[in-house]
Parts: sequence; structure tokens; C-alpha cells
Amino acid sequence: MTCTQRIAYGVLLAVLPAAAHAADGPKGEPYALLVGVRQYSEAKELRQLPYAENDMAELARVLHDGGYKADNVVLMTQTAGADRLRYLPLKARIRKELDLLIKNRGEDDTVLLAFAGHGVVFKDDPDSYFCPADAQLDDKDTLLSLTEIYRGLEKCKARTKVLLVDACRNDPLADKSRAPEKLDLESVTRPPEPTKDGGVAAFFSCSRGQKAFEDDRSRHGAFFHYVIEGLQGEAAPDKDDVTLLELGAYVQRRVVDFARAEYGADQKPEISNASAQGTAALVRLDRALLLARKGQALLATHRYDQAIAEFTEAVRVKPDSAEAHALRGLAFVLGRKPDKAIPDCDEALRIDGKSALAFAARGGAYVERLHQNDDGDHKKAVADCSEAIRLNPGLVWGYVFRSEALADKADYDAALADAEKAIALEPRSPLGYDCRGYVWYSKKEYGKAIDDFTEAVRLDPSDAGALATRGAAWNDKEDYDKAIDDCTEAIRIDPKLARAFNNRGWAWDNRKEYDKAIDDYTEAIRLDPTYALAFCNRGEAWGWKSEYDKAIDDWTEAIRLDPNFANAYVLRGTAWNRKKEYDKAIADLTEAIRLVPKNFNAYRFRGYAHQGQGDEAAAQTDFDTADRLESMK
Repeated sequence: MTCTQRIAYGVLLAVLPAAAHAADGPKGEPYALLVGVRQYSEAKELRQLPYAENDMAELARVLHDGGYKADNVVLMTQTAGADRLRYLPLKARIRKELDLLIKNRGEDDTVLLAFAGHGVVFKDDPDSYFCPADAQLDDKDTLLSLTEIYRGLEKCKARTKVLLVDACRNDPLADKSRAPEKLDLESVTRPPEPTKDGGVAAFFSCSRGQKAFEDDRSRHGAFFHYVIEGLQGEAAPDKDDVTLLELGAYVQRRVVDFARAEYGADQKPEISNASAQGTAALVRLDRALLLARKGQALLATHRYDQAIAEFTEAVRVKPDSAEAHALRGLAFVLGRKPDKAIPDCDEALRIDGKSALAFAARGGAYVERLHQNDDGDHKKAVADCSEAIRLNPGLVWGYVFRSEALADKADYDAALADAEKAIALEPRSPLGYDCRGYVWYSKKEYGKAIDDFTEAVRLDPSDAGALATRGAAWNDKEDYDKAIDDCTEAIRIDPKLARAFNNRGWAWDNRKEYDKAIDDYTEAIRLDPTYALAFCNRGEAWGWKSEYDKAIDDWTEAIRLDPNFANAYVLRGTAWNRKKEYDKAIADLTEAIRLVPKNFNAYRFRGYAHQGQGDEAAAQTDFDTADRLESMK
């Protein structure tokens, strides 16, 4: 059993650096100011916009990947402002950042400005206003005039100036707001177009008279969801950059289809002055990086084979990418293919000897090999993870894999310390809770294990691995109905999760429903033919049905897969006893004792074999040893 069957998306995003681009791009530099307002502190009548911050934070990441220097992208959201007050999306601060953005720009520079939040239009007023976080609807001086923003951009010397706006909601007011009684608002909130001779291109989330919709699945506004997707290369799949015209065509098509399919409504984004800026590149694409990002998203949803395919394509596009090799190595570990992971990690370290992720993933591969067939290396696992942590103390995988390695060697205090460090690094990720649950499970503290797996499932209800392992803990607490329920839900989420079938089979076994147990063990084996534990468990179910030849075949295969599987030797030895083949029983039980010298069951069953041969003295010696060891338990 392993706690490495899940992933923290936020952690992985921090693994890859911003893209490096060829020197043949434009001579100038790209700059961006991104403003997203989630909640309004003064205008209580304005409803919250839960995805506005997500829109801007994800757009910032995409721009970084697309060649924008980190210092050239200013993100203003309430979350960013909690760390640095400068970035709170208040009117005065937005104006100051905008002035800094457009000042001292050269002709070859690119300026991109994006707004996500509420916008309002007042009757008999040709202007349109963006609502900063401190907006007061009865005081226009607290609002941002789009006309003034256009004028500021028009004065900027940059040749490429683009404004992206998703403030086109015709229902900005909260349901219980009394604002309509005192404010004279238009129902149409799409901003006016910039002047054609000002050199500013504007891209609005909808046409006049329309409403901009949100996408609950992506947790973005529909407009910015497809802007982000387009800038990641979907708008220009055969090129190394994305222009405004290409982005516009892609976003228009996708948003129109989305609004029609999801809401039965019209939403068509519109571009103004595209002819002036349309052929200018907004981002430069690093195809290997984009493929790696797609792989990361697949890892986040536990689709390991699909993630491996994306990372493989990234390696093909850029063979010298240490990150692509390291990420594919990680995907192989999580997909329980450690022998394929190690060569990838080795190659990543050949390219970049300081790749923390490659060290962590290789450490995880050694741990997974220990779980599968005891052909791993505990010392190497700990050493690699420790080096990963030294190189990058914020990389959660180093702590997760080292915790697991330490737990497997019963160094529980150190294992718990690493698991708790993982939780501290990613408190909203289930990864650390999965990991600590595994440590508690290894310590046989099943109640604490269940609590941690429950928290992991709360954080990510699709975490099939946590459900399957919680099922195992319920088995150990002899609550077989809950074990079956958890494993059944894990199977519903991930029908290819072999250990969920194994753990449910174990519950059926405990309920003496051996045929159901055998069916589940058989499915686990079909999904993972190297699963020694499933063979061992199925052998035990055959044994309870007194089908000893089938049981012996399964235990023999378990031993072939894992020659150090002491319990398989014990169980096969008991079957030989049943068949009165005492020499074979003694050989198996002696090997079990060699592997685990304190295995009192092995001594006891070997005593029965000696008894069967008529050697009462040898039998009594084994019985006495078994009693002594059991009393020390």
C-alpha cells in the first residue's frame, strides 16, 4: 500500500520555470497589468465574483510562460494584496500601477491590460466604469473610467497596446441590493469602444446587450477561460506565437459554443481596432512547456497514462528538457511503474544535476519498487529525497516520498515530521494528509489514519487513492461495510485502481464471502499483473474454500514476484501441511523465519509440520519459540 497515488496541482505548477524564448523575437519587452476583483468592500450591493481572481492569477502564469518577465507582470487581486498592500485592487492603487505601466515604454514594447470584475454604465452617461474593490456606486469618483484608461493608453509610446475586459455583466447587483432604488443604471454594461486612431485594441467578453457567463467547471469566467486556453497555444496550434487576431477568432468561437450549450444564450466576444494590433504576437510559445503543463493537469486528476503521453511528447519536442524528463519520471512513479521512472530521472539529472524534482521522483521510484517486489533501496530513497529537499526546501514531493520511506522502516517520528512539513507547505492540498494517513496506518493507529484520509477526501472528493486506503483502515478496524463502501466509491472514481479492488476483496474475505473476494482479487491482478499482494490474498481466499492447489499456485506467483514476501511462504507452508507434504511445508516456513525471525506463526506452523513427520522434539521446540515470541508481541 502506498500514499503516492495522488498529486497536488499547485505543487507541480511551481516545478517548472518560466519559458526561455529564442532571441529572434521582438526587440522590445512585453508588460502586463492584471486586475481581478472578487469582493467589494464598500459597495455591498455588488455581488461577489468568485472566479475573477482565478482569471487573473492563471492569466499571469500563462504570460510568464509566454515570455513575460515576472517583474513585468503586475497582478492586483485581494489575495495578492494580502501579501503586499501595493497590489490591492483599490482605485488609487490601480491608477498608480497603470501610470507606471504606460510610462517610459518604447515603441517595440507590448502593453497588455486586463480587467475582471463588475462594470457599470449610468443612464445619460456615454462613459463606462470598472468597479475597483473600494467602489461606491453613488460616487463616480470611486470608479475607474474606461474612457480615461483609453486616453492613458493612447499616450503610451508602445506600438502594441491591448485591453482585455470581462466586466460585461448586466446583473452586477446582489439579489437583495437596494441600489436600484437610488441608482439610475443601464442594464447593458459592455464598455464603449476605444477611438480608432488611438492605437489601442480592446477585446470585450460579449457584444452589446449580452451577458458574460461563468464556467463553474473550470472556475473561470468563460471569456478568460478561453483567453487563457488560446494563449497556451490552442489559438495557434502550428505556430510559435499567438496574435490578437488568432486569439480573438479562437475565443469568439469557443465562447459562443459554450454559452449556447451551457446556458442556451448568446455571448459573442468582440474586438475593436484589431486591424491596428491584430498581427502583433501577444505571447511566444514554448511547446515543450505547454505539453508539460497539460501533463500536470492530467496528473492532478490522476490520469497517469495520459500525463505520461503528454510528457513523452514534451521530451520529443525538447529532448534536453530536464523538467520534462523529471515530470515523466514522477508520472511513472504515481502510475506504479518505477522501473521506467528511474531512467527518466537519471536523464534529467544528467541534463541538470540540480533538478530537485528528479531527485524526489527517483527517491519515490525506489520506494515504489520496495512496495512492489522488495527490489528497491531504502537508503537510496532517503538520500535522493534529502537531496531534493536540500536543493528545494519548498518541494513537497521530497517530504512525501521520504516520509513514506521512513514509515516503511518504522522510523515513525521522522516520517510524521516529514508528512507534517508537507501539510504546512500545501495546507489546502490532500497530498500531505494522504501521506500522514499512511504513516498512521503503518503505525497501526487506524483511527488517526481514517481522520487524515477523510480530510484528504474532503479537500479532493476525487481522491480515489485516499478512499481505497481508508477502506483498508476500516478493514483493520473490522468495520467491513464501511471498507466496502469506500472501496466501491474509489472504484467508481477510478475503475483502474487495482488496490481498491484488492482492499474490497479483503473486506469480502473478512465477511467470509469468498467468491466475491476472489472476483475482486482477480480484477486487481488483471489491472496489475505484478501485484504480489493480490495474488497472496486470492490464495488465502482459495485456501478458505479448501482449494489448496489453486491457493499454492497463487502463493507461488506472489513469491516469484516478491521473493522476500514472508507471509506468502507462511501461507504456502500451511497449505503443504494440509496436503501432508511436510518437507515442502518445513522448507517454506524455514524461509519465512529467515526473512522475519520473529514470525511466531511460521514457528507454530513448522511445529505442526514436524509433528506430522513424527518429530515431537523439533515440534515442541518450535511451539515453545512461537509462544515466547507471541508473548513479546
